[in-house]
Amino acid sequence: KEAEVAANLRHPHIVPIYDHWNENRKTYIVMPWYPRSLQDKLNVDSRLDIRQTLRIAIPVAQALIAAHTAGVIHRDIKPPNILLSDGDIPLICDFGTARLVYTNTSYHTQIGGTYGYLAPDQMFKNPKVTVTTDIYALGAVLFRMLTGDTLPGVRTIYEFENDLGVPNKLQEIINKALKVDPLQRF
Repeated sequence: KEAEVAANLRHPHIVPIYDHWNENRKTYIVMPWYPRSLQDKLNVDSRLDIRQTLRIAIPVAQALIAAHTAGVIHRDIKPPNILLSDGDIPLICDFGTARLVYTNTSYHTQIGGTYGYLAPDQMFKNPKVTVTTDIYALGAVLFRMLTGDTLPGVRTIYEFENDLGVPNKLQEIINKALKVDPLQRF
């Protein structure tokens, strides 16, 4: 399923799928190999400066727009699922928990995602998954890149330490993406 969903998405910041097949109840996917992920980078650098953060976040946001326009919600945006090519060019991978959606409707599905990047609306037994689910996760990734920490829990506004130098506008963007109510997100 991941291969079929990802193979139909064409964007410079989504890992391309060249081929896939099933054999002996296993699925094989042919795709480019990237040596590291955003998680690997964060394991070394702990947190990123604003310039590095935006060089990664903006292309990821553009890739999510492309996926959402194609009717696909990723549902598991997190640092390990953002691969980095040479020059730290980001590519979204792992559409294993992705769900297809239909125009102007939301799709009810089983819980998918990773704690710390999981939108509050994904935590219910029969969650209502919309594009705002990925927006929340991207906000959580931004928070992680800038602070070095995963989200401390569900809150309305996150305070950034003054010494991080995060501009107020960027703080507002992150806080809007992390709203508990999905209707208040972008």
